[in-house]
Amino acid sequence: MCPLLSENLAAAQARWAARGVEAAEVLVRPLPWGDARALDALQVDEGLRPDLVLASDLIYFPFLYAPLLRTLLGLTEPRGASGAGDEDADDERGRPGPSPKVVFSYKVRSLVKEQPFWEAFGASSTLPLSLLVFVPSVLALAALG
Repeated sequence: MCPLLSENLAAAQARWAARGVEAAEVLVRPLPWGDARALDALQVDEGLRPDLVLASDLIYFPFLYAPLLRTLLGLTEPRGASGAGDEDADDERGRPGPSPKVVFSYKVRSLVKEQPFWEAFGASSTLPLSLLVFVPSVLALAALG
C-alpha cells in the first residue's frame, strides 16, 4: 500500500510545484495497527508527530477496530503528553501542544457494525473529528466531537 500512496503523493507534489503552490511536508509511512513498538519508532526514533492524520476506508472489519483505535489514540494524544521526545512540543507554559486533526473518509457499509468503532473513538478521544461519509451520489462533511 505504501508504494502506491508514495506514487500518488509524488504526482500531487508535482502538480503543486507546477502551480507554484508551497507544499507542506507530507510523509507516507507504514504503521501496523495496534503495534506500540511501530508507533514508538515513528514518534521517538523518527521524531514524527503529525499535524493531520488522513484515514481512508479503514472501517470495515470489526476485529480490527481495537488495534486501529489504539493506534489512532497513540497518534492523537496531545504533544508533550506522552513523554515521547516531545519536550519541545509543549507551549511556553509547559502545557502539551495540540493534538493532530483526524480526517476520515469512508463509505458506510454497515452502520450497525461500524457504530461501535465511532462510539469507542468518540468516547476515548477529546479531539474534534472530521468525517467524510460517501453515500451514493452524495458527499457529506460533518464535524463530530
